[in-house]
Amino acid sequence: MNKPQAVKLFTDYNKPFSDYWAMQLAWSCFVDGLERDGHISMKQQANWGNPCTPEIFKRFNKKFKGGE
Repeated sequence: MNKPQAVKLFTDYNKPFSDYWAMQLAWSCFVDGLERDGHISMKQQANWGNPCTPEIFKRFNKKFKGGE
């Protein structure tokens, strides 16, 4: 699995987050789970920064409010 695939999977299967930090934590746990289940390598886990910027957080939550 590559990072764009992981980001799509993460955004497709999560609901809105209460805040930006909750989304950051969810991503970290998600990537940890991918590594533990053998879907990504330890190197990928270590090198994948968190794609959750404040702008992405806003767009992600807007998706659930009928915006996008």
